[in-house]
Amino acid sequence: MKKIYSVNDQVEMVVRPESVVIGKEDYKTTVKKSLFMGENHEYEVEWNGQILQISGSNPFGKRIYELEDTMHIGFEGASLHLL
Repeated sequence: MKKIYSVNDQVEMVVRPESVVIGKEDYKTTVKKSLFMGENHEYEVEWNGQILQISGSNPFGKRIYELEDTMHIGFEGASLHLL
């Protein structure tokens, strides 16, 4: 059964770490962890007091964010899943 939501309803949602678009200026975050893992770069960023995990693939030629750097992120609406 599909739930109907109203404007201003509080919801919980999830987006997979690899679905986050690094550099899309929707949300401003602060890098708390930066870990190079070969073909992937894993980050933990803080946004609104929450820690988010982000995975960037094929980091060659892309900016590598350091601790406390500002990182802008975004995502496509289709990648969101309501819980």
